[in-house]
Amino acid sequence: MMKIRKFTYTLGFLGPIIVVAGSLLTAVVYSGKIGEHYSFLNHFISELGEVGVSQWAVVFNVSLFIGGLCITAFMLGTATLFKNLWGTVFGVLGFVTGLSGTLVGVFPMNNLEPHITVAMWFFRAGLVSSAFFAVYVLFSKQKLFSRWTSIPAASISVITFVFLYILKPVGTGDNPLVLTVDRPAFWPNALVEWAIFAAIMVWVLASSYDLYQRSNLS
Repeated sequence: MMKIRKFTYTLGFLGPIIVVAGSLLTAVVYSGKIGEHYSFLNHFISELGEVGVSQWAVVFNVSLFIGGLCITAFMLGTATLFKNLWGTVFGVLGFVTGLSGTLVGVFPMNNLEPHITVAMWFFRAGLVSSAFFAVYVLFSKQKLFSRWTSIPAASISVITFVFLYILKPVGTGDNPLVLTVDRPAFWPNALVEWAIFAAIMVWVLASSYDLYQRSNLS
């Protein structure tokens, strides 16, 4: 079990570092459809991977693919460590969340229909899996994770719920990921999507660090 713990927290550290590094590097050199710089206030995450628009789209998409696989492995490792029915359920939810997030890098925005499909799977599965983790860690007798790790997990669920079901969709149709070239200076949907991204990275890193510390004490 110690090997599984080390595998889990190691990939839990690597995944967010790879994704964040790829995102920041791509955002720095980004020049949009009308020559605008990238802004977290009015650009969606997926725009960083739009081939033909984002100059370093391949960097973003590859980092999302590799980092997403690491985070998927973190989720599956966590599920294995739970060693019960809760772990099995979390494993399924975590696998769907991680895999759909990874596939966003395979189907970038220029391939819009499958991109939207996997992105929405990611958001919905992520909402449920993070809520599941928060409830289990907070109310069960498990000793793998400190109860405080339920806070960043729960924040993912809350922010994602706001993004999917409270904010008014933008662009055309009913999907909040459909974009227009003409954009406002401040786009709440884009900023909240980045908040989901940040919450996921914080949760994975914080949970990995907590698992690392508790493993060394046991």
